[in-house]
Order: sequence, then C-alpha cells, then structure tokens
Amino acid sequence: MISPENYAWIVDRRRFWGPDKIEPYFFQLPSKKYFEMTDEEIAIIDARRDSIGLKPLSEMGIRKTENGGISITNTY
Repeated sequence: MISPENYAWIVDRRRFWGPDKIEPYFFQLPSKKYFEMTDEEIAIIDARRDSIGLKPLSEMGIRKTENGGISITNTY
C-alpha cells in the first residue's frame, strides 16, 4: 500500500518530467502555475486529488509570499 501523498508525489514528479509537464495532483505546487490557474482548472485538480484521498487545494491555505513563492499552512 502507498499513501495518497506518496502516490501523488510520484505521479506528479514523473509526469512533470515528461514532454507535456503535466501535474495531475499538483502535489508540489509550483508558485507561478498555481496563481495563474482558472477556477475550472483548480476544480479539475481538486476532483483528481479527492479521488486518491487528498484535500482540495482550497483547504491547504495557499498564499503568495513577498518573494513570489508560496506558503502552505495546511498539508495534504
């Protein structure tokens, strides 16, 4: 058995290295991408996250930091 967190990390890491740079679960949250996504894109990612037992992105307390990065107050 593998935890939802480990599964999402493995899949996202491998898919991001591919030619399309896809992150199905958005586990590592690259800062620029998150703040450029539409509500529809976030909803699609949240549905995938829910399907493996992860919290929706909206519950993770994601905020933009002063240096352009991200801050997460709640984990997976």
